[in-house]
Amino acid sequence: MEGATEVALFQAAADVLDADPAVDYLHPDLAGVSLFNAGGDHAVPLFAPVFAAMGKPVFGIHDQPTKPLDPALKPKSDQFTDYKEIPYRGIETLLVAETPIVVQRRFAAAVVTRSDYPGGAPLLPEATEDEVRAHVRHLLQAKKGSYDGYAVLLINECRNAAELPSSVSVFLQTIDAHLLAASTSEAEPTADPES
Repeated sequence: MEGATEVALFQAAADVLDADPAVDYLHPDLAGVSLFNAGGDHAVPLFAPVFAAMGKPVFGIHDQPTKPLDPALKPKSDQFTDYKEIPYRGIETLLVAETPIVVQRRFAAAVVTRSDYPGGAPLLPEATEDEVRAHVRHLLQAKKGSYDGYAVLLINECRNAAELPSSVSVFLQTIDAHLLAASTSEAEPTADPES
């Protein structure tokens, strides 16, 4: 994953998926999946060959870079089992675009009482959807990071899989489906060549 914010966010989203009884999902911790901070969008493809050489399925995701990736990274990114460049410049843009407004309103109401609130007027109950998105984007950018970042707090306001940002949810469920298919095919008995 691109960075520490994304690792923390995807971990929180996996918690939501795992807790949703309507979704058949195995948490990455239980599936033996490690979420790895590549240290930037341009660095994500560099790690595909490293982990693929260990014989492991490797999944990579990052946001749309401000400048195109070096073409020399294409052969490296081809070594991912699944690789996704999200169609947004920045995780904060993805979050405000794909998280339901009701979740963003809950988040804005919850963080205004925190001691680390970045200041500014609280979101008014009558705020329009565009005003909600602008307010939440400001909060996410002001409090970006893995330890004190607000992105995880926004994800924690999601009550089920349907409230998660779809790009995040789909990517996590793609990993889960791949691992399930791989474990099922390994568990199937092979035909006896003598019969």
